[in-house]
Amino acid sequence: MPKAKILLIDDEIDLVETVKFRLQRNDYEVMVAYDGEEAFQRIKDHKPDLILLDLKLPGMPGEEIYKILRHNPSTEHIPVILFTASKDDDELAAIGAEGFIQKPFEAKALLEKIKELLEKNI
Repeated sequence: MPKAKILLIDDEIDLVETVKFRLQRNDYEVMVAYDGEEAFQRIKDHKPDLILLDLKLPGMPGEEIYKILRHNPSTEHIPVILFTASKDDDELAAIGAEGFIQKPFEAKALLEKIKELLEKNI
């Protein structure tokens, strides 16, 4: 069975390296984008199975990226987990993503949410 492909979209280099390492150790293929433009290119080229999306990004905010993903027939089915420091549950719920992981995060919670969404999306 091929490895699930996860696209991590975040501009915090240290966090990206930590999450990437953890995901690779759990047998996921990980692609990285540091902004919206790079993210859309990775999505087009690699068709990820799941996206981890930071809300606070340079240029295009994560919320805008999420809206574009949901309004595009080729990406609307990809599960998205918002990766955010926000503690406002109402704000997060209003965006409507399939999951939320608050920074700082527990690796176990992140891995469980990824597994849950990938199994649901098979």
